[in-house]
Amino acid sequence: MVRVTRSLVVIVLYLSLSALVFSQATLASAPQPELIYGESSVEWPATVPDAGLLLTVSGPSGLYVRQENPAGTWGRFSLVNEQGQVRPDGVYKWELVIQAGWEAVVESGWFEIQGGRPVAEGIGEQQPVVVEGRAPVNSVYVDSQGRLGVGT
Repeated sequence: MVRVTRSLVVIVLYLSLSALVFSQATLASAPQPELIYGESSVEWPATVPDAGLLLTVSGPSGLYVRQENPAGTWGRFSLVNEQGQVRPDGVYKWELVIQAGWEAVVESGWFEIQGGRPVAEGIGEQQPVVVEGRAPVNSVYVDSQGRLGVGT
């Protein structure tokens, strides 16, 4: 009788733990991030409370910002640079990696800034192509005759 009781307890515990593990929300079921445009920043709310975020933003004049945010915090990109000046007009592309344990989800998109304020946005792969005068090294450029090239 004791043996049957122990076996029954083990089975009940196993089923309970299995139900608990499989009922957890996965990153794949996390909603698409809704960007919040504030007066002085763009924010990416934490869609999965126990997941860390890695935010990368690139923009005009070779801007490249990479921020790691611990679980429970939001990704944030300031519209004002370190010198207190408004970021230059142009298209800013972003990538958000949501990391929870071994699982990761990557989201991407873009927003455009004009006069210090975001004026347009997009999610996913349909991002605008930007041609920048005097492109930095390792960039696509168009010369004065309209030829496309890669600066290396």
